[in-house]
Amino acid sequence: LSISLTAVSSIITPFSLPIIVSLSMLYFMGAGSDFNIPLQKTILQLMLITLIPVALGMLVRAKFAKTAYKLEAVFNPDYYFNFIQK
Repeated sequence: LSISLTAVSSIITPFSLPIIVSLSMLYFMGAGSDFNIPLQKTILQLMLITLIPVALGMLVRAKFAKTAYKLEAVFNPDYYFNFIQK
């Protein structure tokens, strides 16, 4: 369930966040405000930041399963916690 919620959240966030921020700024700062958020550029940047790492991770895991398994052990937070304690 948590993986599904994370996946859905990762897909929705790049689209919903800029819209919510724009509507909030319009509400709180008023229509006459000079501050403007480029909506399309912001959505594209958030999509790239969110979706590219996920896609690369899925590709590495699908094509290079052994390497992904080894990297998973290195990037696991428990690995660093145990390393620091020793």
